[in-house]
Amino acid sequence: MKKLAILIFVLLLLVGCSPSEEDMAAAVAQTVEAMATDTPETTATPEIYPVITEGNRKMMEYQLDEISGWATIDHVLGQNEDLHSVIIAGPDGELDLRFLYVYVADDWLFIDSILINADGERYTLDLCFENTDTIGGGKIQEMVAVCLDLADKDMVAQITSADKVMARLYGSKGSHDFELNQREKTSLKYTFQTFVNLKEGTIEIKEGIESEEEVWWELP
Repeated sequence: MKKLAILIFVLLLLVGCSPSEEDMAAAVAQTVEAMATDTPETTATPEIYPVITEGNRKMMEYQLDEISGWATIDHVLGQNEDLHSVIIAGPDGELDLRFLYVYVADDWLFIDSILINADGERYTLDLCFENTDTIGGGKIQEMVAVCLDLADKDMVAQITSADKVMARLYGSKGSHDFELNQREKTSLKYTFQTFVNLKEGTIEIKEGIESEEEVWWELP
């Protein structure tokens, strides 16, 4: 349920389009409802295509919104984690990689940056997207994203191979610390690998992969 809510929100608010205020409000309401309840979604479930497989196990999922033409690609291990790596693919060849975090608490942080410490290597990441809202039970929600690109290869390698990775959300009203778990690191590693291969043209969306050797990009 969290995954579907994030994907709906990502498709409307994180891509390069500019939805109307009414569409944005509707998306927020739908996202909040999906995160707060376990009721089935009323929207149609998008078709899912394997992008990377390992044996018989699907590693990546491609989900297409056929109306807008926008799609998301993410790693199956990270789909229910708080820190979510997702590729945004547009109908005209647009390709972005977002490092997305959803913060839910009793009071606001108004997050403006993220500090990551990976085995002593520190990286300060600026946000490329932020959205705040209130949800049920007196809780608040802040959804923020960091945009990654090919130039971030060494940083991603350090984060995904580190034994301990701590993150701190900085905001105008305080900070919040958390540790990346192994699922989040694995998700980032494989999502970044897929992003690189898509950028370099060594794989194509929806074509399917017969062996991992055709797609795996070894991090240094």
